[in-house]
Amino acid sequence: MTKIVRLSSAMALRILKEIQLGLLNQMLKKGLVNDQFEHLMISKRAQNPQFVVQTLEDYCAEIEAIVSRMKNDIEIPDVDFSHLVALCDQIIEKSTRIGAVHVKSACLLLVRTCEQRNKKK
Repeated sequence: MTKIVRLSSAMALRILKEIQLGLLNQMLKKGLVNDQFEHLMISKRAQNPQFVVQTLEDYCAEIEAIVSRMKNDIEIPDVDFSHLVALCDQIIEKSTRIGAVHVKSACLLLVRTCEQRNKKK
């Protein structure tokens, strides 16, 4: 005989919060995000959970659009590295705003590479 366990909505919410905090802690430990991202997740979630979701969706859409432009720029024969740096700067600014440290670090590395290539050009 199978026993069906029903979770109260409060218990289910508590479990979801624990999972979310666990994921956030893993992201912090791995250096993917910083305390600014943590602040966004924790403080805004309590006030307006939809704000957090919308902020992250907007960030992802904006970054995707910029990366798409970068991809197009890289595919042309005479790459304008200064334009790639400008696009990286946009990603860095947006990533800094929400605490996406790993994305920012990757862009800083790309900026250094672009500047080196631009000097060789």
